[in-house]
Amino acid sequence: MSASPASSVRVIERDGYALTNHRALCRRAVLWIGQTCNLRCHFCYFLDKITDRNHPEHDFLPLDKLKAMCKTLVDVYGNNAVDIQGGEPTLYRHLVPLLQYCNEIGLKPTLITNGQVLANPDRVKQLQDAGVYDLLISVHGLGKRYDRIVVVDGAAEKLRKGIDNVAAAGVPFRLNCVLATEALPDLLGVAKLAVAKGARAVNFIAFNPFVDQACGGKRSAENVPRYSEVVEHLLPAIDLLDANGIEVNVRYLPMCLFPERYRKFLQNFQQIVYDLHEWESAGEAWSSQAPQREAAAPLSEPVDFFRYIESLRLRGFADLLPELADNRHWSPSVGTTLDALEALVRAAGRPITVSLYGSAAVAQSLMQAARSREALLDGLVFSALISSPEYRTADTHLGLRWESPDWLAANPTDVVVNTSESSRRIITRALAERGLGGRTVEVFGELGKTALPASTETHPILRFQGRQGYEYTHYLPELGPFESTGVLEEAYKEFRVLMAKTIHPYSKGSACGDCSLKGICDGFHKDYAEIFGFDEAKTVTLSSQVYDPCHYSNDQLKVVEAQEYDWALPETHPLAQQARAAKGETAAMAVRAGGRM
Repeated sequence: MSASPASSVRVIERDGYALTNHRALCRRAVLWIGQTCNLRCHFCYFLDKITDRNHPEHDFLPLDKLKAMCKTLVDVYGNNAVDIQGGEPTLYRHLVPLLQYCNEIGLKPTLITNGQVLANPDRVKQLQDAGVYDLLISVHGLGKRYDRIVVVDGAAEKLRKGIDNVAAAGVPFRLNCVLATEALPDLLGVAKLAVAKGARAVNFIAFNPFVDQACGGKRSAENVPRYSEVVEHLLPAIDLLDANGIEVNVRYLPMCLFPERYRKFLQNFQQIVYDLHEWESAGEAWSSQAPQREAAAPLSEPVDFFRYIESLRLRGFADLLPELADNRHWSPSVGTTLDALEALVRAAGRPITVSLYGSAAVAQSLMQAARSREALLDGLVFSALISSPEYRTADTHLGLRWESPDWLAANPTDVVVNTSESSRRIITRALAERGLGGRTVEVFGELGKTALPASTETHPILRFQGRQGYEYTHYLPELGPFESTGVLEEAYKEFRVLMAKTIHPYSKGSACGDCSLKGICDGFHKDYAEIFGFDEAKTVTLSSQVYDPCHYSNDQLKVVEAQEYDWALPETHPLAQQARAAKGETAAMAVRAGGRM
């Protein structure tokens, strides 16, 4: 947890919630329940999947599968709230029992919705009775302009009625607005709507080149506004919302373009881990994978967050790791794998043959690391890289044969090293089917549990996944020292830095190189820089480099719902103490009644 100095912590109590600049790590999960929708927003991340009825992610997921996912998010990742989104989740015929189940297991449900179905007050009442916690309603403009943006006539009128119904029913709600070119003239109008109807927060989200928007030439100078134009329209809206005590979040825009007093509202990848309405990174790393988004696919096993980070580190930045100190070259997983291989060489009393199955980038790192150990220089004979036929692009790669699992079955090596965390189950099954299951050594295998301080040992992510050896390492310019509460907060920062460099690529120009904020800012969207260049970038010069993600956002007032007072407010604050006492009494009553929480 990161917080402002104790003397400057503010807590402002409202009706059923509080505003505070105290920062806590988020615990919210996300479910993509199917890419079926009744609108066609051109900037949608999932537009291809929505328009293609045969896409594996198009259909809604079975209720039993969603329930199993929810249970995993609670039991493994410690999540206590969930964003349910599509597509459009209000179209899902099993939504009511899903909401009810979420509440039963302690996962407070939010719907991310376009609000069209909410024009029917009976549906709002139905969702309210089912236990929806709050609503995040997309408002990407107003009136006819909104209709053009979502490509459905009359949609704006339905949305207006929906928001009226939600406000009248007393269901807490927030607003989302994507910063596409057509929406900019309506930003102040959206802010006025939020004030008039009582929204608790408004998110202004950059038109991002994520998922389906990253391919097919969908983004151009015609529909992507320049950052400076966005800022011009955005500042008056921020001023109005802030003056009325409504939380404002500006997602994924460069910090340097905003005057300093507005930077507390900027929520880039590193800042969103402190936003209680954003997604907890470890659970998201699992729920965002394809098997968890496809109706017909079986669930994959939970992702070990720390192994996943090490995998991304090796796949993207192995060339930087040899520059680190000797004991930090390759990450704990690679070191432990080399220990296992060295033991096998000693036991065999001869060189052993090794094939590498999975990620070629991780395989390359492992081979490079093996050359740093004298005992393995002559002890390992690397024979082949193994992958499914559809992934192979040549006969050889990295100086090795590039072969299929069937080839491996006909030409077995002494050891098969699994070099992929995300494909672990697939690789394990493929080896077992070919009689090679007993030969496997995993780069990202279990390394033992971390000895945890008492304050964190009950956190499920750490309890189930914390492992001895994970280390926050300065191998990228953004990964400098900052005051943290320990391994989880450090891992969140590294993961979000890696997201902006690998999963959702951003770019940094020459002005960014000397900027004091480069340690906490994502930079420019990669394709934005290709369209417009970096001429808008400004070098911010402070007394020292900034690495603390909350450097500015520690001054922002953010919403904490009453149900979260016990852990998300300062532990000495009266509201937090009262909430803990109330929950303790509720638990005691359940025990006396023979129930369970």
